[in-house]
Amino acid sequence: MLMRLLDQTLEALRGLDVERDAAAFSEQVLTHNPAPFREAPGELSAVLAEDDPDAPRPVDRLGALLLARAQLRLIKEIPEHVAELLELAREGHASPHVRCAVLGALAYLVQPVELVDDRAPGGYGFVDDCIVLKTMRLALARMGVGVTLEPGRELRALSLLALALSPADFERMQHLVTHTWNEIHLLHMLPASVAAARARKIETCPLALHHDWSRPGSSFTLDTPYLRHGGFGEVDDEGITIDFAGGGAVHMTPGGDISAYE
Repeated sequence: MLMRLLDQTLEALRGLDVERDAAAFSEQVLTHNPAPFREAPGELSAVLAEDDPDAPRPVDRLGALLLARAQLRLIKEIPEHVAELLELAREGHASPHVRCAVLGALAYLVQPVELVDDRAPGGYGFVDDCIVLKTMRLALARMGVGVTLEPGRELRALSLLALALSPADFERMQHLVTHTWNEIHLLHMLPASVAAARARKIETCPLALHHDWSRPGSSFTLDTPYLRHGGFGEVDDEGITIDFAGGGAVHMTPGGDISAYE
């Protein structure tokens, strides 16, 4: 059941087109989290309008369109993440505890109505799915299990994606990130036979798995990922910087390509 639902979900993800869908995605962003874009610097309009003369002129819409392109490019990484996690979840490739955690993250992806409805326009509904999968990959990398990544890049990517969420959903998403991070540690406290049985149940009944974002969880480790609020920083001819509270930044070209992470 899980594999069939993954195929359907991946087909929808592969059908997303950054240039075509960015406008619809950006309208969702502006609806749910307009505040950062009201504060976008005026220079943003000149830089982006030069890059895309047909783009809408109000600076908040230009900023949201730029961010939407970058966020969609991160969402388009989901099929690659799924392939990596499925390989890890194959029988015998990892412990039953790791396999159960990985399948749980994949089960979140196939559930159509989670924190954000997958049916939202422009691929917006996959923001939370992307954050969950990237969080699981960070947890696996921390444990040295089958995933190679650049932690700093992935942590900034989480916060960049979270800029699309409403303030209330941002808080719920942090709860879900903490629970996802903790899950793999909790599962290691179970006997291997129990973890294996749970993994088999997720494979056969993925839609029955409950993910909790309603309440905060206590972090099991000091390096639990935290989503950072962000806003527009420096703007010049080479692109735009998103600065995050507490440090860190993402640099984007006027076309919405992510050029660097700090």
